[in-house]
Amino acid sequence: MGTGFLRIELFAGDRAYPVRSNDIKILQEGVVLHALQTDENGETELVELETPCLREHDGVSAPCRATFDIVVCGGDRYRRVEIHGIQIFDGFTSILPVEMFPLLDGEDREVNFEEIFIPYEHGVDMDKHQEGPSDTGGSAPGDTVSSEQTWPLDAILVNDIALPDFVTVHLGHPSNTSAPNVRVPFKDYIKETH
Repeated sequence: MGTGFLRIELFAGDRAYPVRSNDIKILQEGVVLHALQTDENGETELVELETPCLREHDGVSAPCRATFDIVVCGGDRYRRVEIHGIQIFDGFTSILPVEMFPLLDGEDREVNFEEIFIPYEHGVDMDKHQEGPSDTGGSAPGDTVSSEQTWPLDAILVNDIALPDFVTVHLGHPSNTSAPNVRVPFKDYIKETH
């Protein structure tokens, strides 16, 4: 098995205010692997997580991933946030920024919480699709993802980091599954607009 690394950063007010929490959990398949807390900067310690090992493809190391869930309890001041499907890659450090939203007066913390689902195919496209993508650029309901991790042959390699030619963008809030997905060139996706 391989090892990936994760640090969680909590903030409020468009990164203006770091948030402290004593109740952060990293889970995999419902099992709590780590219980964490943030420091005065809103950051957890760097955590090691088990992932599949790097794979070799034509002499190039290719990262494989494992998925985890994160639950952040905001105490008396902030809503709970649950993020499902966090992807961690072997040999890489991931930083997960989490925006916390204040609880309003009279708000029930058990009803009002943020729940985010990250579809597996929204990570770096390092898996081989058994069926092609739909015309809209997203995954069609019949599409499946192979469990065999493979290296994208059309990726650009920059200092051992694979940059995809295209990324799939969800045109809505992560919890809105009815919003369409579009496939856009990676270079256009990362362009800065002024």
